[in-house]
Amino acid sequence: MLSHYTRPPGLTGIAQSQSLRASDFLGLNDGEEFMYGMQAVMRTALSVIVPKIPADIRNRDTPDDYVYRPLPEYAQTIREQIRQANGYDTMYVTSFARGRDDYEEEHGILTLWRCYTDTKGYCLQYSREKIQNLLAPERTFYSYAAIDLVDVQYGVDDDDPELRYLAQQYALWILTELARTRNEPRFLEGMPPAHARHHVTARLLRFCCSHKNPAFCDEREVRIFAIPLNQTIVQPFRPTLPKPINNGPLPDSRYIVFGENRTPPLRPDRIIIGPNAELDEARVAALFPDNFHEIRPAIFKSAISIRPPAMQELG
Repeated sequence: MLSHYTRPPGLTGIAQSQSLRASDFLGLNDGEEFMYGMQAVMRTALSVIVPKIPADIRNRDTPDDYVYRPLPEYAQTIREQIRQANGYDTMYVTSFARGRDDYEEEHGILTLWRCYTDTKGYCLQYSREKIQNLLAPERTFYSYAAIDLVDVQYGVDDDDPELRYLAQQYALWILTELARTRNEPRFLEGMPPAHARHHVTARLLRFCCSHKNPAFCDEREVRIFAIPLNQTIVQPFRPTLPKPINNGPLPDSRYIVFGENRTPPLRPDRIIIGPNAELDEARVAALFPDNFHEIRPAIFKSAISIRPPAMQELG
């Protein structure tokens, strides 16, 4: 099961709208979001680029000066460009977690109860198949650079073939630009031809969206990531349209919605009531009345025993 932790307003909103939100990555908890994977690709690309720099140029210049900008500056530039855009060509994320064992599947993950609900929220659980089916109409009706459900990996394996491939392609882009601007064809000696940029970019987006800093490993995240495009794309049977973008009340709180006006409506398979949540099983069930399309989710109270945050401070 894929578990989505939310506070009481989130539970009510999901029950009423029968949909899920995906948030702009600029507003997520991880300040390195997306850039962690990009940093790994850039670093590995350096190991390809530096040996290709002719010795006379390498002795005169420092490769880092013109190949690898300091990542914080580079990341900030990207973030500012996205903020000034209209909500398209950026990454939106809906997060789920995976339990390590049957106990966590039945009662939730203590770290996430604390981090995302203050132990007073709810865990909505969906089958993986149900979330995959949620994305199918998105691909049919709306324009995306990429949209998928991926298992997040924490840390980067330096021997990962996908990392090596992306680093080589990124290095080719840099070396081609260096060869052009310096009128120096030696940069490209012995290098294979570059692949189509749109193909490489799609794989780069997927890699960056599916790798995070190991500090977040307790989340054991599975995520929907989506990068909507502000364009109509002609398809054989019908064009895809730009996905509507919604503005939240705070900066960097834009979001898109999956599942609105869907038949059958999107409902969780199970709901776990948090250790210190106020609503009991009957009141949670009332948010999901029986209907012709979908039965009520199974509802359980978490057996994890933990005092509310205010009592912990007093203790």
